[in-house]
Amino acid sequence: QLARAHAQGDTAGLARIAVGSARAATGFAAVLAAGALLFAEPLLALFGAGYGEARSALFAVVVAQFVNVAMGSVGLALLMTSHERSALVGLIAGALVDLGGIVWLVPQYGAFGAALARGAGLVVWNVLLAVAVRRRLGVALEAWAVIR
Repeated sequence: QLARAHAQGDTAGLARIAVGSARAATGFAAVLAAGALLFAEPLLALFGAGYGEARSALFAVVVAQFVNVAMGSVGLALLMTSHERSALVGLIAGALVDLGGIVWLVPQYGAFGAALARGAGLVVWNVLLAVAVRRRLGVALEAWAVIR
């Protein structure tokens, strides 16, 4: 649907499809995130006694994934509209932030540092792709975007 709307020059239709999808997914993700955070202790206990300390890492991962969902299908929109290079640049930048964070944070903070590094990489990737979508396609696809 995204590729068809783009091929037809229907920018408003592309935005309606993508933003509607982002809003539905974000609503579902909010329920899952709230559940994961509210029931973190029993969920982590399923993995064994030592995982109770992973609550802060779980929080970091949940927040980063929530941002990922709320940003919408920015990567897919770029790929389906022949802007693969922009998607690749965002992916590489996110991976570099992730790798740098792992090298810098994991030795000091362990699993929490790894979760922060991965979360930061994911957020950077999504923000760069959202900027590329706005520049290349002229639309905002985030869940909070105003549809015209």
